[in-house]
Amino acid sequence: MKWKQQFIFILTLAAVQLCFIFYCLSLYRNDKIHITDDVKVIRLSINGKDMFCAPKTKDASTDSMVLLMCSENMRHIESGVQLLHSGSTSESPKKVRDVISEGKLLIVNKTKDEYERRLTESMFKRDPDGYVNMFDETKPMDFHCDVCAVVSASGHLLGSKAGAEIDSANCVIRMNIAPTKGYEVDVGTRTSLRFAGFPNLMYGIFKANKIFEREKLPEKLLIWSGNTPQIRSVVKGEAKFLKKNHTGLDMYITTDREMKFHDELFAMETGKNRDSSKSWLSTGWFSIVLALKRCNRVKVYGMVEANHCEKTTARLDIPFHYYSMDNGYECMFYRKHEIGLKEGHRFFTEKYVFKKWARYFNLTFHYPEWDISKDDQRTPFLIKKTQSIPNPRYGVKRGPLPANFGNVREQNVRFPRTIEELRNNRFRPEKV
Repeated sequence: MKWKQQFIFILTLAAVQLCFIFYCLSLYRNDKIHITDDVKVIRLSINGKDMFCAPKTKDASTDSMVLLMCSENMRHIESGVQLLHSGSTSESPKKVRDVISEGKLLIVNKTKDEYERRLTESMFKRDPDGYVNMFDETKPMDFHCDVCAVVSASGHLLGSKAGAEIDSANCVIRMNIAPTKGYEVDVGTRTSLRFAGFPNLMYGIFKANKIFEREKLPEKLLIWSGNTPQIRSVVKGEAKFLKKNHTGLDMYITTDREMKFHDELFAMETGKNRDSSKSWLSTGWFSIVLALKRCNRVKVYGMVEANHCEKTTARLDIPFHYYSMDNGYECMFYRKHEIGLKEGHRFFTEKYVFKKWARYFNLTFHYPEWDISKDDQRTPFLIKKTQSIPNPRYGVKRGPLPANFGNVREQNVRFPRTIEELRNNRFRPEKV
């Protein structure tokens, strides 16, 4: 009996020691590690690997690192910093080069912004043939254009008279069930590719809306689908019935790898896991990523900036869709999803990311125009709820997001009830 007690004691002691070791390791892997009083190391993800990086100069901040020294091994960073700061200007660079030649240390001659740009560009170069034929996945979708017009379904297009400009693009990408008939002056007439979410097939939205009976068939119909076998099976089954009624419809679907790529891209740009944060990517997100992959120049119509709804000049009477009032007003709908505690789209956050991409790629936004030289404030989804949120529109300078953020019903403003009221320019928001 005594030996059993000793055995249990030894096991307990070993478990305690193991927990202590893991605790020390967790401290060792903090995002910021002090080497000296004025030199800190941050942990970055480079090509899927955790790398420890330190500035080459003592006075460099983590926001403006001109030279980074990165390695998977913390000891290499420590030795590199000691060599650079040893005071010997003649020997240190040579010794550092020797460390680099051994493959132990990586010098990144980039600023922080340039480094992030390189990561984003490298992500977009990973084109895994993510768009394939709906009924034969061995056949990839052939879609490459010089100038692409990505047309949103936003009410901002009403009265824009952008139709001719949109139709002048080599390819025109439309989303979900956004129509052209009756709105030709504002949104154009051509449709090279219609990009739609799988609910349009699963829940019979195409059939109920009769979009393909009322509109000229698009050259291609691309469906982004959930990456579970059950969803893809239902989507393909519904696609067969759609194909029977519209034999000329050329249908494609996103692959599992493509959907995983979008999750990785979202995580890289936001620092949040899409699934665990219960975020839904919008068709606008999928459409812009497709265009950036397959078009030399991308012009987006109707999308607003991330902080648009907070501007004092913003019109809050704009409907979410230019063809329907079913989803209400754009700012209200955006706000509802952005701060949804359970799940939802992160519209403001997506626009925040799009502005960054506009600096990296040949990507422009029209009706309204975007000023990409100015950074948007971080969105409610990206910041902690207890953190201060600059909110000049509602006079909030400190504290959490106000309860009436974007809630136009609490602002004594009368809004139109029909699309026709907006289209005919007979409505102007006025205080009541």
